[in-house]
Amino acid sequence: MFQAIKTLIMEFLKSATTSGGGVKYSNTSTQSLASISEEISTYGIFMEFASSTMNANNSRENIFKELFNGGCTRLDLPVENKQIKFSGFQSTLNYISSFDSDKISYKKNFSSLIHSFSLFYSFKNPWENNLDCSSVESFDTSANKKQTKPDFFTFTNKKTEGNPCDSTAMNCTWDPRGFIFDSADITKTGKVYYGKYQPDTTIPNFYDVAYADDNVDMLLDDYDKSSDILPGCPTMDGCSQEGKSLYYYVYYPKHNYSECPLPVVFLFHAGGFSDCSQLNYEDDFCRMIARKGFIVINVEYRRGRIKDTSFGGKYTAVQQSMANYRAFQDGRGAIRTVILDQRNIATNHLPYRIDTSNVNIAGQSAGGMIATNLCLFTTQGQVDSVFQSPAGLKKISTALGSMDTDFYRGPPDIEFHSKIKTLWCMWGAVPIPMVISNAHNEYNFLTRNGSVPLIPSISFMGAQDPVFPPNRNKQFVYYPIPPPSTYTIESGCMVNSPFELSSNNNKKQFRLECTYDLYTISKANNVPALIYIDCDMRHGLEHNPDKDAPLSSNFGLMSVTPTLAAVNNYMASRFTFFARAKYIGLWDSLLGPSKFIDCEDYRHGCTKYADHCDTTNASCSDNFVGE
Repeated sequence: MFQAIKTLIMEFLKSATTSGGGVKYSNTSTQSLASISEEISTYGIFMEFASSTMNANNSRENIFKELFNGGCTRLDLPVENKQIKFSGFQSTLNYISSFDSDKISYKKNFSSLIHSFSLFYSFKNPWENNLDCSSVESFDTSANKKQTKPDFFTFTNKKTEGNPCDSTAMNCTWDPRGFIFDSADITKTGKVYYGKYQPDTTIPNFYDVAYADDNVDMLLDDYDKSSDILPGCPTMDGCSQEGKSLYYYVYYPKHNYSECPLPVVFLFHAGGFSDCSQLNYEDDFCRMIARKGFIVINVEYRRGRIKDTSFGGKYTAVQQSMANYRAFQDGRGAIRTVILDQRNIATNHLPYRIDTSNVNIAGQSAGGMIATNLCLFTTQGQVDSVFQSPAGLKKISTALGSMDTDFYRGPPDIEFHSKIKTLWCMWGAVPIPMVISNAHNEYNFLTRNGSVPLIPSISFMGAQDPVFPPNRNKQFVYYPIPPPSTYTIESGCMVNSPFELSSNNNKKQFRLECTYDLYTISKANNVPALIYIDCDMRHGLEHNPDKDAPLSSNFGLMSVTPTLAAVNNYMASRFTFFARAKYIGLWDSLLGPSKFIDCEDYRHGCTKYADHCDTTNASCSDNFVGE
């Protein structure tokens, strides 16, 4: 049905000719569209056509005579003092704020109409979806009235009072661009500790390190953006064996969990593994995802690094690699703990229930690295090959314990990789050994020669990213050169010390392949993947004290004002759309483009169609070069 409507509108617009500010259509076109119109009428949508010219100054009426058989009876689109005649009525078609007075851009008009109409369309019959029509705004089309784009889509999903499983993100009824749950429906728990014992109790062989800034003036050891430095950053080196940093918050909607558990998202925050970063950055984003029908686990993990600033920061200090590994251990421990608590829900009486067969892993920046590591590395051998020690010296797993070490309430024997459905990566990266990367053998390395599946991934990134650049010639990681120094050897706060990472010959150790590389690997091996690229974005969304200001880094978002909240909602909607396609096995909904460069992706349903921007920006191409 949806494709028929698209065909109908496209053919209708093709037949249109401008005439002195009005629009007229030929009788021939009206007659040729009769068969398509008849098909659409079987769904309760009735369209009538008139061949007479109607001037744009005439009064506006509904775009359809009946929409959804008496359901939502209004579909008023934004306009800036422009109207055209459609379906025998007067209505508006342009979602872009302005255009020449003597010309109408049919291509943009068509995309806008389809986009707005699709807010109501879903896989099932529309009148069975319990849509809340009261949220549809009416836009003033009076003369010279300047229109502004809404902050969010004016479409709102409405929870059903019947089957609780109807109110989940995995149900095709729901448009992922809107919300299933209101803000007031979301509860955030207090800290849930996932360390093996109480947070003030020593965990055998567990170490949580802290490093004072080794150059306070330059903030070399702190979170890269000085405006985000938080009070309480360590002023001296320290080491603790207590699990106080091992905790997470749970965000869960008000829902009937006894009959329908919800899918889960584990989110790992950004911050470069710095002591001065924290999970509170992600609070608004977690709530947004939860409103779309997920339980969100916002995970804190061990942080603490030292930067090697010699030679322009070319070399990666041993402490930075150790921080990455510790966070990987913690991520695995957090997932196992959540699964354990769900197994014991009859005794621990948690107020939410998780569908532990539907696990999704998300992260930003350093958290994106944690997320990719959790999804892509399944053996200790893979991890040791990335954090490769000099010949004859101990491995990182010997120094810090195995990746499934017993520091956590969730025991090492809980397997979770088979439960991961999708990877959501925001400006992250995956480390690949040079011998593997040079041979372009990443797929076999990550899947152990096809013995484990590659997790489907959806990613957002900036083409100007200096941290995880898309240019493969700039992705190399080097270990510091001898003699031994603070940056090559660490002797404290570990299971077996010392641990050394150094290189005598200035050798490239591994490549931090960006999410575009992961997308390319996936597509080459028929693994579903989506990627969204902003040509102007550097590392992460820009920081603006005015949260209502439009972001210049917005991935081509045009349907709403691209504020920080709107861009976050756009990302959350794409994640939801992708996760649903994976969970219910309807990959057909992803047919069409999978790479969006400064281009908004409107897709939202479970049918075979691709609805997105008209063009993509090719100006990023020079950034995606290399070996």
